[in-house]
Amino acid sequence: DGPLPVRDLVEAFLRPDFEAIDALQARGTGRARLVGQAYAQPTEHVRDLMHRQFDPVGAAFFPEFFAALPGRDVDTIRWRLRWAVVGVIVALFGNADEPDGPIDGRAFGRTVDFVTAGLEAPTN
Repeated sequence: DGPLPVRDLVEAFLRPDFEAIDALQARGTGRARLVGQAYAQPTEHVRDLMHRQFDPVGAAFFPEFFAALPGRDVDTIRWRLRWAVVGVIVALFGNADEPDGPIDGRAFGRTVDFVTAGLEAPTN
């Protein structure tokens, strides 16, 4: 019955990564950072693995984001998803073990607010 709210889509898109960071941190420091580095500077093998893992997720979410963000062209939405969402995820993984790192009780809501605002921002 119409497009989903952008915030709901962002929450659903980001939640698995926050859960993964929590699980990695519970197993010891450094694990989340290693995943973040693999995301940020992937080898060809890691890049292929990431495509196999995440392309189906993108295929499911992208049409929903396109419907929820009318008036924005597909290229703008893809660019914003790549840099606002993926960039944030890489940063979160890469800095998860810092004493004042991004993962705390408020991090999920703040991150969803930030990414939602970026996706909904007017185009130039």
